[in-house]
Amino acid sequence: MENNNYDLINLVISKTDIDAFYHNDVLSTLEQMHETPTKFFNKLVLTIHGYDDDDREIYEIPEIRMFLEFLDRSFPYWFYYLNTDLPKQHSSHGILASCICTIDNIVPMEAGKTIEFNLISLETFILNHFRYMNEIMEKEGFTEKQIRDLSDRVLSKLV
Repeated sequence: MENNNYDLINLVISKTDIDAFYHNDVLSTLEQMHETPTKFFNKLVLTIHGYDDDDREIYEIPEIRMFLEFLDRSFPYWFYYLNTDLPKQHSSHGILASCICTIDNIVPMEAGKTIEFNLISLETFILNHFRYMNEIMEKEGFTEKQIRDLSDRVLSKLV
């Protein structure tokens, strides 16, 4: 993590690490990023690797949910770092929310499935992560407009 000119950073979490509940490398990477947050603002893409042969969606796999829930408790700054430029269907925000929030219903559709979140769980998730996002942005000298703009972009990836 020495180069200052990052475009995107793909944080790959492997099935091997998830199955072993080995989170040290991922947390170490996140903590290194957090030492110089402005360098990594809006740069992170979250990828889960090794489940191509599994018919379930990521949010239907309990081991992934537990792993991401643990990471989220240890590192609640996702909204600051996750990239908001990718289309909603490829958003890391959606991966994170679908694995951390309570899901009330999964509706099969022609083009896949639609998740119906528990609204209280989703609201708590969003407000908690906005609090940590705002903390970093204020500390790093972002304006209120910049904070609002990022909040709007994040919400567009979730709702």
